Amino acid sequence: MKDSLAAVRKSTHAAALIQAFFQTRSFQQRQLTKGNSAASQVSADLIAIGSFDKVKSLSHYEDYLHSAATKIQKKYRGWRGRKDFLKIRNRIVKVQAHVRGHQVRKQYKKVVRTVSIMEKAILRWRRKRTGLRSFQLERRVGDDHGGDEGTDDEYDFLRISRKQKFDEVERALARVKSMVRNPEARDQYMRLVQKFDNFKIINKGSCESHVDAKQCRTDGE
Repeated sequence: MKDSLAAVRKSTHAAALIQAFFQTRSFQQRQLTKGNSAASQVSADLIAIGSFDKVKSLSHYEDYLHSAATKIQKKYRGWRGRKDFLKIRNRIVKVQAHVRGHQVRKQYKKVVRTVSIMEKAILRWRRKRTGLRSFQLERRVGDDHGGDEGTDDEYDFLRISRKQKFDEVERALARVKSMVRNPEARDQYMRLVQKFDNFKIINKGSCESHVDAKQCRTDGE
């Protein structure tokens, strides 16, 4: 577009020069035919000066138009580049969101599959049966030995569970006893109890205020 504007400006300038020269020449010829060569020469010079002034002002106006067109092109290119950039960025964000969602769903499926396998393995170890999602009670007729083994396994499992719970209770009791013997531990325990009571009071007050506000809104309606 710059080349086209320059070509138009040059052609307009040349046409103005040719027209001014042609007007000056024709005026000189008319004045020469009348016999007033001196006056015609002065008038021709004045006309030529006026024509050149017009050409000069026209060239300045063309420069102004060229500068304005350049600024408009610059603004338009910046706006268009910004628009294209935002469009491409939004598309990239959408693609990233789809990829991340696909990865999360894939990882979730792996976790669910692993958990289901562990559930089935634990349940088979406990009951010697099928898994949780396909749990079916299968009774075998005439296989008393296998039933005894399953019962023994269940008894072992219950015994181990009870022992673990008993050990946990013993450890908790030992911690409480050590806390009772230690003054600093007793003070710390009392501080925790006090904080817990304060928290319960604050929480109860907030709940009551929330209920009162809700009741007020209901009455207003």
